Amino acid sequence: IWKYIKSVDVLNDHIVRFVFSRIYVPGLDALSGQPIIPKTIWENIEDPVKFTNPDPVGTGPFTEIVRFDHQVWELGANPFYWQKDKPAVKRLRFPAFPTNEQATIALINGEIDWGGNFIPAIDRVYVSKDPEHHHYWFPRTGGTIFFYTNTAKAPFNEVNVRKAVSLAINRDLIIKVAMYDYTIPAHPTALADGLASWRSKSATEKGDWVAHDMERANRILDKAGYSRGEDGFRRLADGKVMSFEISIVSGWSDWIRAAQVISKNLETVGIKARVKTNDFAAWFSRVQKGEFDMTIAWTEKGPTPFPLYRGLLSSEYLKPVGQIAEANWHRFSIPEADSLCRAFERTSNETEIRSIVTRLEELFVEYAPAIPLFAEPSWGQYNTKRFTNFPNENNPYGQLSPNYPPENLLVMVNVVPR
Repeated sequence: IWKYIKSVDVLNDHIVRFVFSRIYVPGLDALSGQPIIPKTIWENIEDPVKFTNPDPVGTGPFTEIVRFDHQVWELGANPFYWQKDKPAVKRLRFPAFPTNEQATIALINGEIDWGGNFIPAIDRVYVSKDPEHHHYWFPRTGGTIFFYTNTAKAPFNEVNVRKAVSLAINRDLIIKVAMYDYTIPAHPTALADGLASWRSKSATEKGDWVAHDMERANRILDKAGYSRGEDGFRRLADGKVMSFEISIVSGWSDWIRAAQVISKNLETVGIKARVKTNDFAAWFSRVQKGEFDMTIAWTEKGPTPFPLYRGLLSSEYLKPVGQIAEANWHRFSIPEADSLCRAFERTSNETEIRSIVTRLEELFVEYAPAIPLFAEPSWGQYNTKRFTNFPNENNPYGQLSPNYPPENLLVMVNVVPR
C-alpha cells in the first residue's frame, strides 16, 4: 500500500487518517482488506518475513490462542469483543487434513461442523448420511479458475500456442468428470457470474478460443510449425518432443481430475502433458516463482474486473523467474495494459471506467495470457447437529465457505450452539 499511501495518522480513539501520495481510486477496497496488527510488536522488527511472531496479538471475535501445532489449532473467543453477546461459539477448532478425501470422511463422521472442501456427488456421499443435519451450499460467487501456461517458456510465449491449448481443452468434460456439474465452463472474458454486468459483447465474440475445437487446435499448431513425429507427438524447434508437466496440489482431487482430462486432451493434439502432484507449500512456491510448465490456479478477485486483469495483463506483479510474485504467476505483460491500469486508478468516472475495462477485456481475448477453465464455486458444508444459523441459499447473509476472509467472520459471529 505504500505505493500510494503517504502517511497514516491516528486522530483520536475512533478515527484514523490515510493520506494518499497520489490518486488511487481502488484504494478504499485495498485498505479495507488490510489486517490490523499491533504497532508495539511490529514497529521494531527488522525483517517481518523471517519473524516467527511467537506471542501473537490479534483482533476480532476470536483472539485467545488455545492450541497451535501442525495437526490442529484452536482459538478462544475474545472476551472484550465489541458486539454484545457475540460470538456465541466460545471456541474454534481447526484440524488439518492433507486431502479432500480425509476432510470428507471427517465431515461424514460428524467430526467437523463447518467445512469448505470439494466433495464428489455430495448428495449421495454427505447429505444422505444424515439429511436432517448435513447441508451444503456451492454458489458461484468466486472468481474463475485458470489453466496457466508459463509464458516465460517456449512455446507458451506464443499467443497462438496458448489459444491452441485452450481449444484442445474439453471444459464440458471437466465440469462433468472433475467438478460433478457443480459449476459451468468459464466465460470467454474470464469474468465470473458476479462480474457478468461488465462483460463486453465484442470481447465475448472474439474469445472464441475459450471453446472445445480439436480440429482448429491442430490447424493452429500445424501452421505454427510444430509438426508431429512418428510417435504422434509434436516437436519443438530444437527437435525435442513437446513434453510438459501439469503441476497440481496433491489431495486436491477435483483439480487432479481436471488436470488428467486436460492431459488426455493435449495428447490428442500431439502435446505430451504429465500430471505431477506436490504438497501445497511446494506447489505454491513453484507457482509463485514461475518454476512450472502448466498448472491450475486461481487469480485476483475484487468488486470490479480491475484486480483480475491487472494480475493477468499488467507488469505490476511481474517478477523474473525464480523470484516470488504475488500474482502474474504466468509471467506476462503488455504496455497498453499498464497504461489502462494507471488510468483506471485515477478515475471515478463511470463511463471512463467502463471504457477501460472493455479495452482490458479485448486485450485479454486477443493475447490469451491465461486460459479460463470454469467458474469457481464457493465450497461450503455444515452440520446442524451442534450449531445452527449457518448461511445458505435461503439465509444468504454471507458466503458459507470458510475459505474467504474476512467474510467468514460473519459466519463465526452469527452461528449459535443448539
